[in-house]
Amino acid sequence: MSAQLAPGFVPAEMQANAWEAQLRLCQDALTLLNQQFEGARGQMEAGVLDLSQRFAALYGSLENAVRASGDAAGDAGHGMNAVFDASRDELHQVVTVMREAFSRRDAAVQQVQAVTVHASALRTMVDRVAQLAAKTDLLALNATIEASRAGPHGRGFSIVAEEVRKLSAQSRETSREMNERVGAITAEIRAMAEQAARSSHEERETFATSEATLQGVLKRLQDLAQAQGESAAILRDEGERMRQEISQVIVALQFGDRVNQIITHANASLAALADEVAGALTDPARTVDGEGFMRGMANGYTTDEQRSRHLGLEQDDGSDAGGEITFF
Repeated sequence: MSAQLAPGFVPAEMQANAWEAQLRLCQDALTLLNQQFEGARGQMEAGVLDLSQRFAALYGSLENAVRASGDAAGDAGHGMNAVFDASRDELHQVVTVMREAFSRRDAAVQQVQAVTVHASALRTMVDRVAQLAAKTDLLALNATIEASRAGPHGRGFSIVAEEVRKLSAQSRETSREMNERVGAITAEIRAMAEQAARSSHEERETFATSEATLQGVLKRLQDLAQAQGESAAILRDEGERMRQEISQVIVALQFGDRVNQIITHANASLAALADEVAGALTDPARTVDGEGFMRGMANGYTTDEQRSRHLGLEQDDGSDAGGEITFF
């Protein structure tokens, strides 16, 4: 007696193998992407390359103004006004760059949160596999009963039914293991999303504080320009104080453009991973080339930090322990 499979029927064991590969890919890729986001966050705390260059120009302009503070009051006042106007323009450009960086970070956080939805869909599919295993087990039991009723003529069918029950038990055990892994991955995704959200909130608070500080610096520069005629000595003292304050701001807000590259690549990798999961949801028998996916991620890296993290190497956070200002 030969059994015919219904059209579109996919054996539970094949489903289990396909979802096993999917889950391993999700776990490996999401763990690595989490490390990339954490590395990007650390670099964001140190600063953007464009921001350092713009403040370097502001720093140089103010230093030149301080050196020239011995000129006549009229010339000095005109020079300070020019410095103030240039500084205000630079600040507006810097604020624009930082807002764009935070917008990209917010988009990355949304991508991470979207992966949670796919993880929930994976758990639903695992539950379906468990239900199919239970139904198969019940069907095999019924077949065994019918074979016993048939006597010697049903012995061969009884053997087949027993094998089906064994396969059903294996599918049920595999479904249980997959369910545990889905739970672990879901918890990891949620933790990563919460951490990214907290980091984004903290960075926005830092940005607001820095912007307020810089606005205060420019306000004092404007007041200083209006009071140029009072005394060249006052101008030198106040200018030196401003220079030191901006120096401290530069040390605290030096950024690298690696942040944008890492987040952009991580977003693209998350989108590709979402496509893989979506494809698996529509076609349970689909196989996944996990190694190929990870190689594709590695081929898209643009920084040494990404490559080192991919290889599991230790990374320097890029911070400078010294007190000197470094312009990139």
